[in-house]
Amino acid sequence: MNVLYDITVLGMGQQQKISRTGVFRVVDNVAINLLQNSGVQLTLCADTSLNVTAFACQYINETKSYKNASFLYPPDYTKRLKYLNYQNLILQKLIQNNSNIKLSEKIWLKSNLKRIQFLNKLTSTESISKKEIQKHSIYHSPFFAISNNIKSAGLKSIFLTVYDLIPIKYPHFFEEKMTWSVKNALSNITPETWVFCISNSTKNDLLNYMGNKINPGKVIVTELAASEMFYKSSDKEYNKYIQHKYSIPNLPYILSLCTLEPRKNILTAIRSFAKMIEQEHIADLNLVLVGTKGWNFDQIFEEIDNSKNLKNRIIITGFIPDEDLAAIYSDALFFVYPSFYEGFGLPLLEAMRCGIPVITSNTSSLPEVVGNAGIMIDPTDEDALSAAMLALYQNKELRKSLSEKSINRAVQFNWARCAQETINAYSLSLI
Repeated sequence: MNVLYDITVLGMGQQQKISRTGVFRVVDNVAINLLQNSGVQLTLCADTSLNVTAFACQYINETKSYKNASFLYPPDYTKRLKYLNYQNLILQKLIQNNSNIKLSEKIWLKSNLKRIQFLNKLTSTESISKKEIQKHSIYHSPFFAISNNIKSAGLKSIFLTVYDLIPIKYPHFFEEKMTWSVKNALSNITPETWVFCISNSTKNDLLNYMGNKINPGKVIVTELAASEMFYKSSDKEYNKYIQHKYSIPNLPYILSLCTLEPRKNILTAIRSFAKMIEQEHIADLNLVLVGTKGWNFDQIFEEIDNSKNLKNRIIITGFIPDEDLAAIYSDALFFVYPSFYEGFGLPLLEAMRCGIPVITSNTSSLPEVVGNAGIMIDPTDEDALSAAMLALYQNKELRKSLSEKSINRAVQFNWARCAQETINAYSLSLI
């Protein structure tokens, strides 16, 4: 089967490394596993701006797993990219040298900028050619809304991956543009559209939201997995080296990894941690928060600043690339993920694959992921979270038991199975 697979997300992650969060991992791993299947003739594309397309090409050219992968370039790609690069170079010079640039040079640069922008307009504005699209039987967008260019191409099957409906169900957790983006993607779904959901929780949310605008028989659950980059690292010297790299002190620590924003409920984790160490007079334990600053993150830092007892006890590392995370996960006493709502909760599975006990919420998709391998609490109950933290801190045997359960549970999820379920749905759509 001929499949056209959109990797716009990979281009955005190449352009800005801190964008390599959960969706990036999903798009990347599904693409790599589809490429390894002989029954699929996969062509990659980026149905978006020329700039992101260029970064997507750069990513696949630099990544061994994409060796010999086919890519559908937009019309006049080389010529348009040359104009774009030249345009960006001129703009850069104008910005950098604006204060001391000669008038004659400024006039020359602006003249060239107008000429390049004019030449850009003369070339095709289509992101990818409809004629080339029509050589494929299936198109799959693993994140963004299906474009009119794709919808009008007359393909046999169109697939969209839906991760969650959280911006619609809980808009107060998001910027307005994110809610609009999700609504826009869902508005393009018709009864003919095939949809992948990453959990049964997301599938139920989608069916309830869409009603008769969607065919339930075309909504397929394909559970995610944690990459093999996440493993139980037993090299203590290496682990300490990586931890030192991110200013993590050589003390026992609780770990949490997520984008620092209200939906992830980090405030409850901080308050529960503070309550535990104050009430039990614990002096040898830290809380390590890994992740980039998200929307409305100020409250998190205000909470830390306002508590004298938390000074130097909470370590915020910022973004850490995947290749360093196994060493961070593996040495943690346990992992805390009290998110209010998740489409899947990939960091939870990564932590479990690294063999550490987990505490998470009893909401949305999270029970699907953790099963009986961790402790689940109401995300609004600070006392319950504090008690769960204390139980794991004090009880070595409990940590050992949950660690073993974490590993056994995590191996039930794998990308090969996710890809095969994706291929099965592709085949079903062609019948």
